[in-house]
Amino acid sequence: MQKGDVVKFKEPIDPGDENAIMVLEEDPDGGRVLVRHLVDMKLQPTSVYSTKDLQLCESDRQRDEA
Repeated sequence: MQKGDVVKFKEPIDPGDENAIMVLEEDPDGGRVLVRHLVDMKLQPTSVYSTKDLQLCESDRQRDEA
């Protein structure tokens, strides 16, 4: 994972987590990373998560190749 990648939770825990999509605001460092939640708000909230809890979202190209 690197800055700009779109990610989601590997295993959703709270209601709504299965639909949560985020973008990495920085390169991961020390197993944690700052993400910006991609939601329909003027100011999108940010959070810090463990990289082991996140996975890259499938790109359109990967879906087309499958």
